[in-house]
Amino acid sequence: MDYVTRAEYLEFSGIDLDIELRKSNTDNPGNVTKIFIKRVQDWVFNFMKFNFYFDYEDYDADIFKEGVLHQIDYIRRNGDITIDGETTISKLAPNTLMVYKIAGYCNITPERVLGKSAWQ
Repeated sequence: MDYVTRAEYLEFSGIDLDIELRKSNTDNPGNVTKIFIKRVQDWVFNFMKFNFYFDYEDYDADIFKEGVLHQIDYIRRNGDITIDGETTISKLAPNTLMVYKIAGYCNITPERVLGKSAWQ
């Protein structure tokens, strides 16, 4: 899996993650941006795999990256809400979900026929 790069996020959002994450609490300041991007992208992949039987090899890498860019933007603006507490719910950013729904990535199973119940 190719990971989103700092340059791709800078082009997408106009925000340099090296500057944005400079004051992060880390023992590895030279890799803070790579670590942040990898954590977000791995989380998105695992979320999609767990909830929608997503397999990266079967999908368009550019669409997957677009969703990850939106997820990075959402977490950058709102914080990593998935680890804040017991009552928080892990969720995709609204724009990430929109990109993946348009692409058909959020079907319940790969065999699901659109318009039919997944349980029939």
